[in-house]
Amino acid sequence: MIDIKKIFYEEILPEAVCGRVNVYQYYNIVFNTYIYEEGKKYSSNVENSDVFIPTLMIKNKELFDKLLCEYVNLACDFYDNSNFLDCVCDNSLFSDGMICKEKAVMALLFANATYEDFNNPINFFKKRIDFINNYNEMQLDIGYSFILKANLIIKTAKDIVNNETPSQFIVEAYDGDDKFIFPRLKYGISGDTVYIYAIQNEINVSDFGKKINRRLYKIGEGFNEEDIDENPRDITASFLVVLNMAISYFMAMGYDKIVVPSILIERWNAKRMATDIKYRHKKIDGDKKRELDLRQEIIQSNLTNKLVRTFLRLAFHYNNIDIMALPYEVDSYLHIRLNDKILMECNNNLLLETGNLIRDKLLEDNLYR
Repeated sequence: MIDIKKIFYEEILPEAVCGRVNVYQYYNIVFNTYIYEEGKKYSSNVENSDVFIPTLMIKNKELFDKLLCEYVNLACDFYDNSNFLDCVCDNSLFSDGMICKEKAVMALLFANATYEDFNNPINFFKKRIDFINNYNEMQLDIGYSFILKANLIIKTAKDIVNNETPSQFIVEAYDGDDKFIFPRLKYGISGDTVYIYAIQNEINVSDFGKKINRRLYKIGEGFNEEDIDENPRDITASFLVVLNMAISYFMAMGYDKIVVPSILIERWNAKRMATDIKYRHKKIDGDKKRELDLRQEIIQSNLTNKLVRTFLRLAFHYNNIDIMALPYEVDSYLHIRLNDKILMECNNNLLLETGNLIRDKLLEDNLYR
């Protein structure tokens, strides 16, 4: 039987201070660790001023170990072996540094942690356990959109272990054999809160996709940037529509709190360290390294700001979506509250129509809460 605690303390922690966790392939994950009860510290030896190294604060080791083992066992059952290399799943490398599925799951767990998660790993583990336990696969044909001139399907589906969350929300538009897939929204549910980590674009190059994209220009209706202090003009229409439909679904299912992490620090670090490794091994020169570093900064800024702007834009169109706190006002998250569902108003017909299709379908199927 795999000893999860032994792998964590004898493999993950010593490798994390070096920034290279070995799971046959290397994950560039770096963090310090402080175990309060033992007064024991694992301090990083990574020398890279562009890497932000968090500290994992273990204040209740017994509970930490219990929840870590619970999560790892749950995740190993949830994610089938297609998510991992064959040699990792069959434990053929277990004697060589304890490389196994459990170790890969632990490495990828911390890849999805925020600064707050490192400071309070007990809450982090509970949240990730909830994400898996609250996974619910569904598919609903919600009907015809007269604005998009297409039938719409919404789905929740299992995501791969390498992505931010175990669940993804998917919207598809179709007309006969033609299909358009909207960007995929990555989310998890814990308690009364929906955590939305990312919206990931899909490539649609068909003629039908071009038609849908033209019809998505209707998203400009009701928007006047002079009416607001922040400027959520620079958004992608397909992102806004899928976010609108996801929020409509979550609201109909009874959720009224949305939390959006602004940055997953280990994913930033991993890209930074990958560039640094190429430079140190003389695979790229100093100019190329600076170019890649700058590109990463621009991409990360665009991703973070674009996601926040998309939420701000959605809140502009509705009277019942309140921005409670922007990232770094209280913590590193965007906090949103969904209010009165009965007196909801929207000044954009495309958002109103697609949201109402979901509401009406859930009411029809007695799923509305």
